[in-house]
Amino acid sequence: MPRRLHLTRSHAILRIRRRLEQDSFPRIQMSLIVGLTGAAGLLFSFVLLELGVTGMALRYP
Repeated sequence: MPRRLHLTRSHAILRIRRRLEQDSFPRIQMSLIVGLTGAAGLLFSFVLLELGVTGMALRYP
């Protein structure tokens, strides 16, 4: 019984992997997410600095 479960899980993982690689661009999507997150953090830090929050411990918790 566990062998059948292993094969089923492996097959499901393979199907999901193929679908992700064919239907989308995971590397581009992850790069976009990381880039936007970094840009939002930089913008937020700049806004806080302009508002007079000079303590780095408050800006970077």
